[in-house]
Amino acid sequence: IRTFADLLAPFPVQRFLDDYRGRNWLHIEGKAEKTGRMLDWDELNRLLNMEVWNHQNLLMVQDTQSLPPQAYCRQKVDRTGQPQMVPVPALMEQHLGRGASLVLNEVETLLPEARGLVDAFAMGLGAKCSGNAYISQKNHQAFGSHFDRTDVFAVQTLGQKRWRIYEGQLDAPVIHARFTGMPKPEIERQKGKVEAEIVTRPGDVLYLPRGRFHDALATEGPSIHLS
Repeated sequence: IRTFADLLAPFPVQRFLDDYRGRNWLHIEGKAEKTGRMLDWDELNRLLNMEVWNHQNLLMVQDTQSLPPQAYCRQKVDRTGQPQMVPVPALMEQHLGRGASLVLNEVETLLPEARGLVDAFAMGLGAKCSGNAYISQKNHQAFGSHFDRTDVFAVQTLGQKRWRIYEGQLDAPVIHARFTGMPKPEIERQKGKVEAEIVTRPGDVLYLPRGRFHDALATEGPSIHLS
């Protein structure tokens, strides 16, 4: 994937910009060769072995509840002499064994293939972009129904994930008290009925405009996607 057109192929870029961007969701089916080995288990383990992680860029979520840093991290002094909460592999393994999900933020700073992907988005959209990796386990939902304050492109690299996309879509949500920490009853009220239920497989791309309510679940074993 070198350009935004490569990412959307075979869907026409201009049609996406005219009819979908900011308006509606889009699922583009692809082949596994499209994303190749961009992020598989070997690459994931290589990333996790880097001593760059802390409680802010590596998050753990257990069945829609974020784990507190103390559950999987311990304080350590970094190379600059500053204390940090850093992940402890043995603690992480305990939570992973119970079905916890991993979120790795800004992986494009560590993974050249993800850097190329983020650059393709930025050039194609004329926007600031970043990439996160989501590692989910079978039948354990990381996040309940929610919306994002940015447009999201989910690029499936391993396994498969079932997404439910709801009718509800907020109008251009931003970082503001109105959209931060929305109570669950209000989310349930505003998300509406399920509009579509789709499955993403390696090579698939799912676009969700900001504000569109959705949730997802790995149903056939572990799942990795870049967002």
